[in-house]
Amino acid sequence: MQIEFSERVKNKLKKLGKGVPWLADQTGISKYYLWDLLAGRRRWNEEKMGVVAETLMIEVRYIDVETDEMYRKIKGEEGNINWKLN
Repeated sequence: MQIEFSERVKNKLKKLGKGVPWLADQTGISKYYLWDLLAGRRRWNEEKMGVVAETLMIEVRYIDVETDEMYRKIKGEEGNINWKLN
């Protein structure tokens, strides 16, 4: 099942026993900005995803949606998945 990046971040923070203020300190991203990202009020960009993923040791793989066979199998009717998490 596809898990959105924000949900993966929330789950990882909970598993580590850490919160958004800690993540803000580690990444240099404002805690208010992070809260907005996690609440869906802002959209993740590649730079912020990369910094947060590296800090939390979350693997993010960008795929070519035109040629990736796995993408075509999981995209379903909406067809709007353009990344996958492991």
